[in-house]
Amino acid sequence: MPQGVGEDSALGFQLVREDFLTFDQVANAEITELWQYWERKRATHRLPSRDDIDPYDLKGQLGRLHILDVKGPSIFRYRLYGSRVTNPGRRDMTGQTTMAYADQEFAEMVTRHLRKAVDTGQPACFDIEAKLYGQLYAYTRAAFPLATDHVTVDKLLVGTQRESIPTEIER
Repeated sequence: MPQGVGEDSALGFQLVREDFLTFDQVANAEITELWQYWERKRATHRLPSRDDIDPYDLKGQLGRLHILDVKGPSIFRYRLYGSRVTNPGRRDMTGQTTMAYADQEFAEMVTRHLRKAVDTGQPACFDIEAKLYGQLYAYTRAAFPLATDHVTVDKLLVGTQRESIPTEIER
């Protein structure tokens, strides 16, 4: 296991690039499927609600999904944290906010991505390349706004799919 895995480390997360993607630019099949699912559940509403989302429909992706409560302009609390998602501290973030990550560069990036979905009321998808403990790590994150009243964003459904990951940090 690389030095620093599972603990705070100066070798933690280092962003190389982050590209915002439109639906037509998404290359990952699972993220495309999730986006299409969100659109179907939205139907005639501005936004789908959490009650519109059926985990059974997403059973192939459950370990790669999060559900977050929107608590304020930049305050996002994980209600559910996907068991197969890797983060710099390898922590289960259920019950924690995005700013509770030990690696603050990573925390700020995640918070920024989620805020884009809340601010626009539209899916926010990013292709991310970073170094994690000095090793290249690439993945796609997509945040989908949800609204109990179908209008005001109060939750997020987030999917992450790896493109490449060092085997030492695989979950």
